[in-house]
Amino acid sequence: MIKGTRRTSVKADLCALALLIAVAVLFAQHWRPASKNDGSALGPLTRYTVPASQRLRFEGRVVERVQASSYTYLLVERTDGARSWVVTLASSVGAQSQVSRVRVLAMGYAAHFSSKRLARTFDGLYFAVVRPA
Repeated sequence: MIKGTRRTSVKADLCALALLIAVAVLFAQHWRPASKNDGSALGPLTRYTVPASQRLRFEGRVVERVQASSYTYLLVERTDGARSWVVTLASSVGAQSQVSRVRVLAMGYAAHFSSKRLARTFDGLYFAVVRPA
């Protein structure tokens, strides 16, 4: 192992986790009002999260970008040709318009997700950390 490689990987993982928590809190504010008896700090996002063992990682080419305030929806064409919608924070480096190839770490998934802001429904949407490939 190259000296310092593991430390960088741990730091990157911690940064990704912090970004995910920020995305979760922001999404929770916009999806629906959290129930007072929700029992979860993440509110409604908990229904979309997936266990760590089931998190999906993939790379691909950004085919389409849809900006929605502080979020960016990306249609990503994977290396196997499949296309997937991904949403991330607009401020993340992977969401920037000059980035054409991305790496995706999906922390959550919704089979059907309706965005009131976009007045659009997505059949299959990953909630993810997105980085340039």
